[in-house]
Amino acid sequence: PKDKDTHGWVADIARSLRAMGRRPIVVDGGGGDVSRALGVTTRRDLIELLRGEETFDDVAQVSDDGVYVIRAGQGIDAFVASGAPGRDLLNGFARLSHAFDVLLLVMPTSELACLAGPRDTVPVIGFSAGGPDIANAYLIVKNLCLSFGYSRFSLVVHDAQSHQQAVLEHSRFAMAARAFLNVEISLVGWTPMRSANAADHLCDMALRRVADALLRSSVAASSLH
Repeated sequence: PKDKDTHGWVADIARSLRAMGRRPIVVDGGGGDVSRALGVTTRRDLIELLRGEETFDDVAQVSDDGVYVIRAGQGIDAFVASGAPGRDLLNGFARLSHAFDVLLLVMPTSELACLAGPRDTVPVIGFSAGGPDIANAYLIVKNLCLSFGYSRFSLVVHDAQSHQQAVLEHSRFAMAARAFLNVEISLVGWTPMRSANAADHLCDMALRRVADALLRSSVAASSLH
């Protein structure tokens, strides 16, 4: 999905992590939608850092919420093409003096697989309750399973009307994935639809629960395309 609303939940998770005292960095390897959802616009790209043309602080941007974001539309492609181990790039972020403790990878499935393999990675899949993006989420799972060998996934159901609806959406999705792909999908949390009937503080509480669950389950990556 390319629309801002679909990517907005990742930005919200990053903000919640920051509000919880964590230091997340978002590596936006897509079209920049997550960056825009965080209110960050930049023409700089990770490739300039990899080439030694710019420093990290020249390339990265910081949202008003204190979330660091680095665009990686070109940089991830170049790194994958270089054949270097994905762990080299991930460790590079860990070694920065900024003390980042959460890395959110947002990128196409093929690039995700090159950086974080199925042995130690549980991709996060998100879709809106009852929304058309459920089909696309299934295609993501199918691609990662059949093409790259992933067998475990985590799911965040957003825009749900209740916990019961989120559980039902997860049950249906997980059952289909298990039956046709033989993969396991766990529900790590859900977020309510933002409306006049859903107070902001309730949405914030739900997002913090999701962020906390993701941390406790040691989920390693997020794939959106």
